[in-house]
Amino acid sequence: MDQYQNLPKITFRQLEVLRAVHREQSYTNAAHDLRSTRGNVKRMCLELEGILGGTLFGSEESGTLKPTPFADAMVAQLGPLIRSVRKLEDAVAMMHETGRVLRLAASPELFESSWFTGFLRRFRAKCPFRVCCLMFDDRRFQSALLNAECDVFLNRGLEAAEKLETVDLSTSGEQHSAYLRRNHPYTELKTLLESAAHGI
Repeated sequence: MDQYQNLPKITFRQLEVLRAVHREQSYTNAAHDLRSTRGNVKRMCLELEGILGGTLFGSEESGTLKPTPFADAMVAQLGPLIRSVRKLEDAVAMMHETGRVLRLAASPELFESSWFTGFLRRFRAKCPFRVCCLMFDDRRFQSALLNAECDVFLNRGLEAAEKLETVDLSTSGEQHSAYLRRNHPYTELKTLLESAAHGI
């Protein structure tokens, strides 16, 4: 597995953003198409440039974005991959919308803790949905939640997060919290998280 350790960490969402910006030649139009914000789309493009080590877009006098030859070459390779991922996302979205899958995310460090193991066992026993576990870097959990890449993010400590609802899962020995989008369609989720954390 050592040969994979130095590969760039590119997400499918970043590739989807690249393809949309390349097609629209506008951060604003791409954001509308992706149901995101202009700032978020631009940030993801800049992050991708940093990962790949090449410039993707330049600006023209008209204000539109001009894809570089590097971006053209990248997008030419993305067609089959994006189509396959889109089919998978559509299938997952359909399952999620019908109330059968709840995506629970945490950082790699928290995944390995005994607290998470106990919490997940209690949560699965109480949750009426099938639970899918994901790993996210805790530096990008807010964008993951706001972009609907997961439903809940579990974290150590207790800090407020802008645009998200914070649920205190702290016990007598440790501080933990859960973050979720405001007005989540599953109205009992907050109560379920608290119950699993405290073993009620």
